Amino acid sequence: MASVIFKDNISMGMTDKTVFEIPPKVVAICKLTLSNFRSYEVANIETGGMSVVITGPNGAGKTNILEALSFLGPGRGLKNAKLWEISRQVRHQEQNKKTLPWAINAKLKTPGGILEIGTGLSAKDIAEGRERRTVRIGGSEQSNQTALSKQIAIVWLTPNMNGLLAAGMTQRRQFIDRLISASDPAHTGRVREYEKAMRERLYLLTKQHSSTDIDWLSILEQRMAEKGCAIAVARLDLVDSLSSKCMQGHDPFPGISIEMIGQIENWVSQSSALQVEDRIKEALESSRTNDAYTKKTKIGPHRSKLQVTYVEKNQLAEFCSTGEQKAMLISLVLSHCQLQLAECGKPVLLLLDEIAAHLDKKKRSALFKILDQSGCQAWLTGTDPFLFKEIKGQARFFQVGDGKIMEAS
Repeated sequence: MASVIFKDNISMGMTDKTVFEIPPKVVAICKLTLSNFRSYEVANIETGGMSVVITGPNGAGKTNILEALSFLGPGRGLKNAKLWEISRQVRHQEQNKKTLPWAINAKLKTPGGILEIGTGLSAKDIAEGRERRTVRIGGSEQSNQTALSKQIAIVWLTPNMNGLLAAGMTQRRQFIDRLISASDPAHTGRVREYEKAMRERLYLLTKQHSSTDIDWLSILEQRMAEKGCAIAVARLDLVDSLSSKCMQGHDPFPGISIEMIGQIENWVSQSSALQVEDRIKEALESSRTNDAYTKKTKIGPHRSKLQVTYVEKNQLAEFCSTGEQKAMLISLVLSHCQLQLAECGKPVLLLLDEIAAHLDKKKRSALFKILDQSGCQAWLTGTDPFLFKEIKGQARFFQVGDGKIMEAS
């Protein structure tokens, strides 16, 4: 059986016949500490800068660890949870349950050295009824969550996402937007501002207009035009950059073609950014009556479609089998990892929940090899430790159960 020795930040994998050094990843979580997070009162994981495998039975808390890691980026994490839901629940005699302050802290290895980052829900915010998580980087509190994405890029795959490429367009757009944010942290803010302006515009359209409302409608539509154009351009840029890598595939994961389809994308391909903004604003103004009646915004990047095709079969993802869809999604994520490293020089943190389940031995072996060569730190979970046997010595192994995390032998 393989074992791992840590010495001076270098991991040394040892088998019965060989000794080999495994340098830590360029960007990696070296230590993760959880407090009152989900099923964990207190938990610590030290990785030595290596990838991590977490095993345990269903419901033991494996995904909770990945969710904690996902909160080291902006947003609501991989479960899209409300902050009070994340707090470890404690029952009392006087009250059924109490929301406790929770915290996630990590030591992040970067090319510039170790950086401490953290986030959580404070006791003060709980007492004041505010759902706002604090963010600290290098000991200093940050004004917003976007600061996290400047330090680390996080991408995840969960079992619920296996059918993503055949799911509704909203889920597909959100996935692409998350990939964009790995290299362009400001993209998340643009999407948020666009959606906020769209909601406010629809609210004004469905109430009695005043002259002030008309002026504010014009301001909101201008904002939607500017942000909407920027969002469409960013999506097209990512798709264009990914296309060649996706077409090649990652044997045995298939080659795929990806395309963003929509009216705004058509305009972007034909006109300058300023012209596109003007066209969006004009379209929004002319559709006010119809949008007020339907209570939906007729035009914008929120209507765009991500189309994915299995190249060898020339078949859209929605008509492929569940296994093929999972393989296509893995291929897309691996292509993005390559692109991120090539263009930004910053590997992503990969959170892969139950990734080995339902993959045959050939695909598992290929996936592990690609991950090892990618420069990315991967956190993998599964119920069966045997599925990860071949990467002993290339990753640190942990077992979870009863709210505890133990290093596996």
